[in-house]
Amino acid sequence: MFQTDRVEAASIATPLNSWDQRVPLASAPTTVSAALQAAFDTLFGSAAQDGGLSVTAVVAYAYELATDPLDPNHGLVGETPVYLYPNQTLDSSTAGNLQTAVDTWRNLANPQREGGEWVFSLTLYSSLEEDRRPLLVIGNLYLPMVLEHT
Repeated sequence: MFQTDRVEAASIATPLNSWDQRVPLASAPTTVSAALQAAFDTLFGSAAQDGGLSVTAVVAYAYELATDPLDPNHGLVGETPVYLYPNQTLDSSTAGNLQTAVDTWRNLANPQREGGEWVFSLTLYSSLEEDRRPLLVIGNLYLPMVLEHT
């Protein structure tokens, strides 16, 4: 009887879902932490509270330099890095930690509120593998500063 050799993958195949379109965190006045927690709850349900997920979050301040008259969602935007929250457990304190980072940077830099926004990038990592491969990348969650309660 003829038999083929056994084939094994060099490593586990991991799907990567990437979303780079702009996603507003809120349409009414709110705090950064409330907007982020609502997004976490929507994306991850109860897992956003219990510490079972690993994420990296990046916070940036963005300012629109020029608006595209044909498509206001695609203007010329300059971004300044504010904070990196690398490979941390997502739990009920994550949104508050990011709020603290935003508040600290705002107090130091005094950025322009009108036309400014907070931009968050979120990467969710696999919890099944030791080498923590990314599963989900959302690159542009934003909150206009005019909607932010401080």
